[in-house]
Amino acid sequence: MTRRTGRTRIIAGVVAVMFICAAAGYSYAGPIKDSVSWYDKGKGLYKKGDFEGAVKCFHKAVYGYPKNVMTEVSMYFLANTYWHMGDAGRAVSVYQNIITRYGKSYWVDLAKGDLKEIQSKK
Repeated sequence: MTRRTGRTRIIAGVVAVMFICAAAGYSYAGPIKDSVSWYDKGKGLYKKGDFEGAVKCFHKAVYGYPKNVMTEVSMYFLANTYWHMGDAGRAVSVYQNIITRYGKSYWVDLAKGDLKEIQSKK
């Protein structure tokens, strides 16, 4: 599967979220720190090819902290992990949820691009 999103774009998106949080006065204590921890753990497992473990971590980051600033990022990686596992149905559902829930953002643009790629392979 060819990924049109590079590691640099993903890192830039995460850094942008953290910069916005810092500018808005958010600290990384409590729920934000916990959701970042689940996200980081999920990314580590994803990189090792443990997609089932990554799904569990991203799921905890998304549904354990649904109003957190990291939720959108974690949702994107949850969808991406489902896609890499071959579960296009779940990936599409989460990508559509991102688009509906967040409207316009970096992660919405990535979700739209991934949806187009999934649909072009049907």
